[in-house]
Amino acid sequence: MSLTAGVASHIITPYVGIGMEGNAREEGSRGIHDDLTARALVLSNGQDTVALVVLDICMLPGWMASRIRELVAQQTGLQPHQVLTAAIHTH
Repeated sequence: MSLTAGVASHIITPYVGIGMEGNAREEGSRGIHDDLTARALVLSNGQDTVALVVLDICMLPGWMASRIRELVAQQTGLQPHQVLTAAIHTH
């Protein structure tokens, strides 16, 4: 059995001045140190295919995870249950 993999990345950095989760200050962001990204890994063994979508954000509300799965399914032919989403906030 063989395994096929594909990867993609897209910058999702918001605009300077946006409010930030967990920020004790009332002001928004002051600048961009590093870009935030959404990354995807798709794996297939020829019969089953899964996609892992990870985002550089603090939290991924349930409604947003569902919407991401729906959009990926519409554009790829996967079923929403074949798409795993995760927030991987790092500093």
